[in-house]
Amino acid sequence: MPSTEQKISALQQAAKSSPEYADIVPLFIGIYDYIRGKEHQTGISVTLSHSDQKRVEENTPLVKYSDLMVNQEQAPTFLLGIIDVLVRKGQENTDYLQHIRIALQNGAIDPSSIYGAILERRRAPIDAISTVLAVPAPLVEYIFEIPLKTALEDFSAGYGVDHFVGWQDGFCPICGS
Repeated sequence: MPSTEQKISALQQAAKSSPEYADIVPLFIGIYDYIRGKEHQTGISVTLSHSDQKRVEENTPLVKYSDLMVNQEQAPTFLLGIIDVLVRKGQENTDYLQHIRIALQNGAIDPSSIYGAILERRRAPIDAISTVLAVPAPLVEYIFEIPLKTALEDFSAGYGVDHFVGWQDGFCPICGS
């Protein structure tokens, strides 16, 4: 898995070599700049509650929702930082981002339930909070995917490809995406 530094470098190179990406790349660089050095501060940790080898043999992704541990203080703080970057670097959706920010600050969103919904591909919790906040569901999902993906990448660093010898499925053996 590429490091945050490598991702930023690849984005910078893409902006130089493909001018059509020049307008959007600063947003993604801003996100990775925020993440850089905070990869372990998402508020999400993974502790497997089952045998990883058994899951691999069953062609089932290693991480289940019940394996996610979410720090209810740290996770919203990380998410608020992501929202700050999107407000600063983005070109639209500022009002929607403010709705999500206020809901996080007031504890109206349980990050754990949204992370679980994303991991398990359940739309209902994301759609429900989006309806309550009157914001697009894809925006909610995108914001919450950033720390979840960061935490899963950190977790997956402990597994080499040799751990998944014989994996034939067309989805990630760690998270199922």
